[in-house]
Amino acid sequence: MVISGILVRVNPEDVQNVVSYLETIPGVSVHGVYEDSKIIVVLETETTEEAHRITSHQMAGAEGVLGVYLAYCNFEDEVLGEDREQEVH
Repeated sequence: MVISGILVRVNPEDVQNVVSYLETIPGVSVHGVYEDSKIIVVLETETTEEAHRITSHQMAGAEGVLGVYLAYCNFEDEVLGEDREQEVH
């Protein structure tokens, strides 16, 4: 599992609409709004590719979004899974 902490910067007048939209994306948890324009999000996905697709297309492409900023990403399970497969072969 890949866990990402993300800051989504939006126009202040679009905060509620963007929060509502983000909550419809599977794996997204909205944890709050800071300074009227910064939405704190946690994203849980199976792969880093899926996390990238969601942040760069679904989040960044939403109306009212000014920027999507990755603050934290843990993909330890993904890397360990690949290492374990190589050890088996």
